[in-house]
Amino acid sequence: LEGNLYGPPMAPRQWTQKFSAYHKEEIGFERCVHDYRVFRKGTETDGIIMAIYMDECFGGGTPDRVKWYIAKVKEKYPCTFELDWGTILGFGANVTDENYLEFSTHKYVGEIVAKFLPGESKPTRSMPARESIEKLPAEIDKLPPVGSPEDLAMRPMQEKARQLNGALIHLQRGRVDVSYAAAICAQQASRMSYSGFEHLKEIARYAWANEDKVHRHCGPHCKSLLISPRLEPIRPYEADGGVEYGLY
Repeated sequence: LEGNLYGPPMAPRQWTQKFSAYHKEEIGFERCVHDYRVFRKGTETDGIIMAIYMDECFGGGTPDRVKWYIAKVKEKYPCTFELDWGTILGFGANVTDENYLEFSTHKYVGEIVAKFLPGESKPTRSMPARESIEKLPAEIDKLPPVGSPEDLAMRPMQEKARQLNGALIHLQRGRVDVSYAAAICAQQASRMSYSGFEHLKEIARYAWANEDKVHRHCGPHCKSLLISPRLEPIRPYEADGGVEYGLY
């Protein structure tokens, strides 16, 4: 593969800005004052709410509103649409007994807890100090020599740490604080220290302590909706027959 799969590095950001402006300026959505990526139109009992996270847009609304919204977006952009989606980017969609749609990280964080923090009770703690996390990459130089008995004994822990690191980074669209800390830890991912693994577990506990917060909810009798911009080939490479892709 030559070049960025999604075209220029700024393509996802430009898509987000363009798609956000479309919601606010062309189809009459209101932007949330607490989260600039979330847009809403209509009322709580007859409305639609969508969250835009880079190259994905997800949310839902009452059936007629969702049908109208899909038609509007189709007129403007080449996208794929998926109704009744389950989980994307760490977020899960759930219809409650009152027929309200909720989307949150509750289920995904629960899976992380079951795998990496088994038997623990739910904590009430804060994120590890930023200064402490940012010192972790430098610990690689202090690890035992590669291939030594001490190094080999650390391998099972390091494999588990890499799995937890990846799971936390996957929360990037909805939990910027968690993904930032996990991204710093990932600089040590090739040879994780015991301290690094403990920091990752502290980050997971922090996400767990806050996972009850439902990101947004909307409407009774609503449908969930997931939108992705369709990647279109814009220029084939003559040398190897590869294809460069870009976002509209």
